[in-house]
Amino acid sequence: MTTPTIQSSLIPRELKERKQWVNWQIEVRDGKPTKIPKNPQTGQNASVTDASTWASFGEAFAKLSKQPKLNGIGFVFTADDPYCGIDC
Repeated sequence: MTTPTIQSSLIPRELKERKQWVNWQIEVRDGKPTKIPKNPQTGQNASVTDASTWASFGEAFAKLSKQPKLNGIGFVFTADDPYCGIDC
């Protein structure tokens, strides 16, 4: 899988200002490709329920360009957000 081109100018400033970003990597689990969240600071698995494993947009974006094994970046939505989204 190739790394997608990310047009950061299309991402709303309000989302980029939040430290709720992770990288993700495709791994095959049970025979199916699965997006695994990765901590941009450590490269270890991130948790969508543990904010200490998230980073800023800038950190996630920079890590993606430095680590060819990563496939993308993602925003972690929480119950405290006024936002919702779709993972495609």
